[in-house]
Amino acid sequence: MKKVKIFIAMALMIGFPCPIISAEYLDMEHSVLFAPLSILSAFIGTGLIFGFKTFKQRPMYIGNVDEVTMPKINQTWAVFFIACICNLFLSNLCGA
Repeated sequence: MKKVKIFIAMALMIGFPCPIISAEYLDMEHSVLFAPLSILSAFIGTGLIFGFKTFKQRPMYIGNVDEVTMPKINQTWAVFFIACICNLFLSNLCGA
């Protein structure tokens, strides 16, 4: 059961929902609903793998990096941002 959850989470993180919806219901056309769907699927996919409680620790000290203050980003947020980029890129290709 855990492997099935990981495969579903990886499909959500890579961005499979938008091309599937585009192919099945929109005749390979683009929709404005793909942007929120991409962010939501990246959030759900990352949460399924790392757990939703790890989103509570927010990234800190972004933008003021110097020798004293180092940025603090947990792994969940980093993977979420990467999954958002993958999802939004793939959803932008629908209807191209």
